Amino acid sequence: MKQFSVKIINPDSKKEINFNENFEYKFFKDIPDLFLEDGNSLTKIQSDFYNDVKFPNYDDVEDFGSLLDKSRRSIFVKKLDDEIPMGSNILEAGCGTGQMSIILSRYARQIYGIDLSKGSLIEAKQFIDSNNIKSVHLFRMNIFKLFFKENTFDVIISNGVLHHTHNPKLAFSKLVRVLKPGGIIVIGLYHRYGRIIQKIRQSSIKNFGDSFKFLDK
Repeated sequence: MKQFSVKIINPDSKKEINFNENFEYKFFKDIPDLFLEDGNSLTKIQSDFYNDVKFPNYDDVEDFGSLLDKSRRSIFVKKLDDEIPMGSNILEAGCGTGQMSIILSRYARQIYGIDLSKGSLIEAKQFIDSNNIKSVHLFRMNIFKLFFKENTFDVIISNGVLHHTHNPKLAFSKLVRVLKPGGIIVIGLYHRYGRIIQKIRQSSIKNFGDSFKFLDK
């Protein structure tokens, strides 16, 4: 039976879920599939589209050590890792292939990574298993149908996700509901200045080739 540091509940019935032999939901690659429809067609379209998408990839990462080295080059990730307290329960909403969740999994933290994409979650699970990481827990889940109780997480991170939903304000409120009072929520959104930087990266790679691909990491 799987054991977690937080309670997993059905958002509709409010019943706690026990991960035993009578578990009523499906697994894929030992990942609980807790995705529920929210009645919006965009969520269904996104779910279908992202199922086969794997982002970010592990092409330049061999093991946990090399992933950690890569992460320390990111000011954003380094700041999070340095500032989040030991022993925190953390939710990453839109975890993709789990790289940030894995990086933050040190220091007795428990990480819950959710995503729509089966492909990304499978990629994350393979890396987690091959590196014997025990503190990252993956679920396929809809951000509008979270299987967590109110006031559950010390820290919630959602980077580059909310603006892709059909209702970013509602998605944000769903995350706030499961955040503990006094907890920290970190939201990353695309904006016009970020798009300028992205265009510079793309232009540099287009004009100067492989020598500028480091800009896109």
